[in-house]
Amino acid sequence: MTSYPETDVRYPIITIKAVDIDTRSLGMSSEQQWVTLNLEIRVWARNEKEKDGLTSLVVDRLRQIQYGTGGTNEEGIYGFQLVSAVPIEEEGSKTAKSMVMNFNYSAVLS
Repeated sequence: MTSYPETDVRYPIITIKAVDIDTRSLGMSSEQQWVTLNLEIRVWARNEKEKDGLTSLVVDRLRQIQYGTGGTNEEGIYGFQLVSAVPIEEEGSKTAKSMVMNFNYSAVLS
């Protein structure tokens, strides 16, 4: 959704934004970095049921990908943490329903 919010959208949609990226060296003279990534993921839906269902799917999927498939961590990310989940209440019955979630992950870059 690179054109959001200037373009009309069809719900449901999910927006992802990197809020903060922090890197730290893994030792003296080491080129490896420990990275902490904070993501803001927002679920936009037509109604509460759809919003809650998509929120659960997003949380479950993000929790699972840190382990990858077949017991490997193909994505190279660790330390899944759901920091917050805040429902956004909009006025009116025809407005989109949304949930803003903040997640933390860690990764080793070499």
